[in-house]
Amino acid sequence: MRQLAAAYSTHRNLELQIPGAAFAPLRSDRSAASGRDLPLDLLASLASIQRHMDKEPDSPEWLHAQGRAALLQGDFDVALHSFQVAEDLGAGGPGFLVDFGSAYFERAERNENPLDYALALEKTGQALRNRSGPKGCSGAMLI
Repeated sequence: MRQLAAAYSTHRNLELQIPGAAFAPLRSDRSAASGRDLPLDLLASLASIQRHMDKEPDSPEWLHAQGRAALLQGDFDVALHSFQVAEDLGAGGPGFLVDFGSAYFERAERNENPLDYALALEKTGQALRNRSGPKGCSGAMLI
C-alpha cells in the first residue's frame, strides 16, 4: 500500500486523495495511463500484487491493493469489482472504504452517473463512521 501511495503522489490522476498518500498536484491529463506511462512504484506494486494474488486469491488485503492499483490506472470497473469482492470477504476499514468510495466517485465523474455519486457518498459516510485512529483515514477531507 505504501508503494501505491507513492505512485499516487508522483503521478496523481485522481480528484480525491487516497489514504497514506502525500499531497500532489492533480495532473491535467487524467486519462487512463498506458503501461509505458505508469510510475515505477505502480509497476512494482502491480508485480507484487500479482504474486500475492496468485498465492492468496481470497485475501481481502490483496484484493484491496488490487483495487487501489486499478483505481490508480483509471480502470474503475475493475477497481469496484476488487473492492466488492474484498468487502464480501470482510474488508471494511476506513482506508478501504475511502478507496471504494473514490472508485465510485471517479466512475461517476467519467460517466456522469448519479447512482455512482450516491454510492461514493455512502462508502465515504461508512469510512467516516468507522474511522478509529491510526489505521483509519489520514484526517484529510474526503470530498
